[in-house]
Amino acid sequence: MKIYAFPVWVARALVLAVFVINIMCALSFILFPELSVDAYQLAGAGLPGAVAIQGIGITFLMWNATYPLVIVNPSKFWVLFIIVIAQQIIGLVGELILYFSLPAGYAMLSASIMRFVVFDAIGLVLLLLALVLSRVRFVEKASHQRPDAAAQSAPTAPSGPLAPDLAPDAALGLASNDGAEKEVTTTSSSQNGGETNAD
Repeated sequence: MKIYAFPVWVARALVLAVFVINIMCALSFILFPELSVDAYQLAGAGLPGAVAIQGIGITFLMWNATYPLVIVNPSKFWVLFIIVIAQQIIGLVGELILYFSLPAGYAMLSASIMRFVVFDAIGLVLLLLALVLSRVRFVEKASHQRPDAAAQSAPTAPSGPLAPDLAPDAALGLASNDGAEKEVTTTSSSQNGGETNAD
């Protein structure tokens, strides 16, 4: 088991890194929305602008609810891992659509969205790498266990006319046994003959 521990721990570390940064960003939006209103050109919106930023933070928290089980065991919860990656792809594609749909005159907002694009692209690469590491570990472990399982479940050699050729040693052993049986039969016959003559 220790042979395969390193790849899965690297996978855990990569997913954990993305998770921690996501949570830090979410908490920043929720607890300190005033720090982000300017970046999204919501400074003039007052309280509604701050609430909008906090809403983004809450969405971030919802997004990351799928991460903990993947961090605990990325190999076991690989289906959930696929969902995490799908979420990342959806976020990245959506941000790209927003970025390219903005008209001129929103340079600050465009720069803020591009930061998210870069961040989510890097996160996607890390998650894909983690998925590969976790699955490679699983495949290697399964391939090493398969010979043992095959040996335990191997059927016994069939007997009769369809049986495969025996090994030379086994054939010699059978020949020796046949010879011994013939000698016993001959000895028994001789003894029976002697007893008959005596009568």
